[in-house]
Amino acid sequence: MIPRTNVLALELKTPIEEARKIVIQSGFSRVPVYRGEIDQVVGILYFKDLFLKGDKINSLSEIISKPMFVPEMKPAISLFREMREKAAQVAVVVDEYATVSGIVTFEDLVEEVVGEIHDEYDSLDVSIKFNDDGSVTVRGDVHLVDLNEIPEFDFCSVNGVTTINGLIQSNLGRIPTTGELFLVDGFKMRVIDSDERKIEWLKIFKDQAEK
Repeated sequence: MIPRTNVLALELKTPIEEARKIVIQSGFSRVPVYRGEIDQVVGILYFKDLFLKGDKINSLSEIISKPMFVPEMKPAISLFREMREKAAQVAVVVDEYATVSGIVTFEDLVEEVVGEIHDEYDSLDVSIKFNDDGSVTVRGDVHLVDLNEIPEFDFCSVNGVTTINGLIQSNLGRIPTTGELFLVDGFKMRVIDSDERKIEWLKIFKDQAEK
């Protein structure tokens, strides 16, 4: 989350030309717009709207988008799902008194939930991937506590194991091979990649039935 003190926001009455200069200098592509004070956010200003439509409007109110408000105690994984469903790129975080605590972008949230986002020149290091069919692809060294933040998952640690790799080996008594299908804690799993020492990647099906 970008804390309140670091949030760049514009007053609704800010002249279009002034808003344009501020946004250019800031480098931000999405800026909250408020009425009177920062706790009264009325919309989100998108860079593209300001520069594509700026010459045709008289007020920021004509181009701002409806803001999405979320409580600051909302779990990251739940917020990730909600923003993905609503195709929201930014959300305004508020406390129990409706005071703005800051803002969170979808990109920052993805980094928090599934690992750092990389561009085409970076090495890929994502430990949890959400698939379109509802299944989840995970790395073998993912901790159970992190997996259990995902709705519907409730893996029980046994014999002191802390990772999904350890849980599987504890249940099966061996290291499953690539392509092998099995059940652990009621969830169907398939090994995507493994070697003689550990599981590298596996897919977990939430509905206990392979798609």
